[in-house]
This record gives sequence, C-alpha cells and structure tokens, in this order.
Amino acid sequence: MARRPLIGYEHGFTNQASDILRVLNGEQPVVPLPDFADAYQTQRVLEASLLAAAERRWVNMDEVK
Repeated sequence: MARRPLIGYEHGFTNQASDILRVLNGEQPVVPLPDFADAYQTQRVLEASLLAAAERRWVNMDEVK
C-alpha cells in the first residue's frame, strides 16, 4: 500500500492511526512507532534546553540524565 505525501497537519494523525492499526493486526508499521526510549531521549533534550535557558549556557547531553 503506497502512502500519499502529507498534505496537512491532520494527515500525520491519520497516518499514525493507520500504523497503529497495522501493528495491532500483526503487520509492520510504515513508519516505526516511537517507544519509551524515544520519549526518554526527547525528554532529555527538553530538559537540557530548559537548563541552558535558565543558566544561560550550553548544556552537553551527558549532563542530563
């Protein structure tokens, strides 16, 4: 099944729902679904940006656990 290019913001949700249904049906998603490890790394980046803004300096990712 070929995917059409995204037309608007709402199509991202439609494509994500399609991938979730594919996984629930035992198939592979077209786009890999994020997992806890992805969310953890995203949260680290957000924490580093808040720390950098508060301290007005660069923050290396190894400083954020």
